[in-house]
Parts: sequence; C-alpha cells; structure tokens
Amino acid sequence: MATLSSLIVSLLLDASRFDADLRSNVEKLQDVGRRVSAIGAGISSVGRGMTMGLTLPIVGAGVAAVAAASNLEETINKVNVVFGESASVVQAWAETAATSLGQSRQQALDAAGTFGNLFTSMDMGRPIAADMSTGLVTLASDLASFNNIDPTEATTALRAGLVGEVEPLRRLGVNLNAATIAAQAMEMGLVDLSVDMTAVQGLTLDLEKAQLADTEAIAKWGEGSIQARDSAQKLAEIQERLNQATQGAQEVLTPAQKAQAAYALIMEQTKNAQGDFIRTSDGLANSQRILKAQVVDAAGAIGTDLLPVAKELVVGLQGLIEKFASLDPEQRKTILTILGIAAAAGPLLIIIVRS
Repeated sequence: MATLSSLIVSLLLDASRFDADLRSNVEKLQDVGRRVSAIGAGISSVGRGMTMGLTLPIVGAGVAAVAAASNLEETINKVNVVFGESASVVQAWAETAATSLGQSRQQALDAAGTFGNLFTSMDMGRPIAADMSTGLVTLASDLASFNNIDPTEATTALRAGLVGEVEPLRRLGVNLNAATIAAQAMEMGLVDLSVDMTAVQGLTLDLEKAQLADTEAIAKWGEGSIQARDSAQKLAEIQERLNQATQGAQEVLTPAQKAQAAYALIMEQTKNAQGDFIRTSDGLANSQRILKAQVVDAAGAIGTDLLPVAKELVVGLQGLIEKFASLDPEQRKTILTILGIAAAAGPLLIIIVRS
C-alpha cells in the first residue's frame, strides 16, 4: 500500500511538473509570437510609410514629369506650325527663358506661339511675327516685374491692346487709341496718304503731354477735382483733333499695320519697364519665378525620357480596352465578375492571415 501511495504521489508530481513545463513553453511560444507579430507590424508600418512617403511621391513626380514633357512637346509642335522656318529662332530664344524671363521654356513658347498665331492670321510675315512675339513675351516679364503682377496678366493685357482693347494696358501705363495707332502707322510709312504729317506729329506730341498732365492732376488733386476735370477736357479736345487728322488712315489700315503700329507704341511707352526683370532678378519675387521655371524645365527634361514608356503604356491599355470592348456581353460580364471576386479576395485574405 505504501508503495502504491508513493507511486501515486510520484505520478502527481510528474504531472504537475509536466503541466508547469507545458505552461512555460506555451508562454514562451506566445512571447515569440508576440515578438514576431510586432516585427511584422513594424515591417508593415515601414512598408506603408515607404509607400506614402516615397513610392507614391515618386510615382506622382513621374506622372507630373510626363505631363510637363507632353505639354512641352505639344507647344513645340504649335511653335513649328505657327512660325515655320522661323521656329528655330523662337526655340533658341526660349532655351534661357527660366533665367532671363522667369518663365519656363514651355510657358515662354506657348505665349510666343499665341502672339505668333495672332500675327500670322493677319497675313504678317513669319520672321516679323517671330521677332514681335518674342519681344512681347520678354516685355510681359519686364512689366510683371515692374508692376509686381503675374506675367500671365501682363501677357493678356498686351494681347488685348494689339486687338483694340486698350483699357487693360492703361493700368500698365500704356495709352493706345485708334488715332495714335494711325499716326504711328503713318510715321512708320505703313500707309501712304496725303496727310499733313507735321500737324499729325504735333498733335501726337500734344496728346502725350496732355495724357501726362491728366495723370499728374489725378494723382495730385484726385479724379473728381476741378484740376483733373480740366485736364481731362483738354485731353479730349486734342484727342478729337488727332482723330480728325488721322481719319483717312484709320479707315485704310489693315489689321497687320495696326498691330505693327501698336507694337511700336507699346515699346515706346514701356521704356522704363524694359529690362526690369534682369535688373531685379536677385530679388525675392524674381528669384522665386526663376526657381519655379527651372523646376518645370527639369521636370520636362525628366519627362522627356519617360515619355516613350508612357506612350507604350497608353497604347497597350488602348489595345486591352479595344479587345475587351470586342468581346460579347457574357464574356465581359464573366471577366468583370472575376475581377470583382479578386478585388474582394485581397482584403479577405489579409483578414484571414492576420487572424
């Protein structure tokens, strides 16, 4: 009996030790599992962080670079069509646009192409159109710097002035009207009329003085003051006399002649602003414009290398879409169902694995 009791006690002790060992091992395994899970979570977090902080920005930058290169490619095509044999001159001018104008190459070419399209539609020669277009885009940067506005605003005002909308240019210190444009055209020899040019030139000078006096009166006394109203009346009287003196020229001027005369007047009246961008290129505003333009140019250069790959991808996707569209409705439905199951299976598998 004693022997049996001893055996029972021994078995109970062994069972207790076995249970303790088992519990200890289970706890160790659970601890290992927690550590592995923590490592997995850390790796997953790093992966998510790399995706959000590195992968997605890289992909986004690539897409932006391809877009910049595509825009540049389209703009170059536009310039080639508009300027023809003079396109190379315009493209060479745009190579340094970032530092000399604070505009990206694409932005400068696009603006020049828009001006050129306007001029060539007036039957103006392409070499002249190229010279005037690049001159106006350069002036737009100078006016933007001089008046602390965006170059796009200055470009829009210049384009408006060339087609007869003179109000936007007045805010930039340029005064154009039909009479002054006609007088300038006659002075440039663009139209040959039996007009007393001495009288026209005298009236033009009087008009410039009256405009200056009007501006000074408004600045000193206020727009509604007696002095300002008096100067405005004198300005209107001289303007009417000049209208009468140039009436014949106004009627016979072609759109191209008007544009050339307007261009000459714009250049004459913006001498103070010309060259301002370069003069103040080390200032904060223009330095920021230069940096922004250089970034866009760099993106375009990178995108140019990526563009062939992007084109192949687009062509491949077009092929897949065309093949999918050519399938019968049942086949398309089956494919969409499979894709839907696959889309749902991904998150489900993650849940199963994690559980």
